[in-house]
Amino acid sequence: MRPTAFTGLILFTSFLISMGQEKIKRVIAHRGAWKNAGVPENSIASLQHAIDLCCYGSEFDVHMSAD
Repeated sequence: MRPTAFTGLILFTSFLISMGQEKIKRVIAHRGAWKNAGVPENSIASLQHAIDLCCYGSEFDVHMSAD
């Protein structure tokens, strides 16, 4: 099937629309935001600091204990 002028117009329009969209960079705090805050990693304090910094998300380790 041969491309038509209409197909070309749709592709060009899609290209122009994608050029106008901004790329959003999102920050995920690794083990909370602990390094510059002076708090232990994987702690509630490091998670709270990540929230205070408006991080998009936070990854942290959870370990089960006997108590």
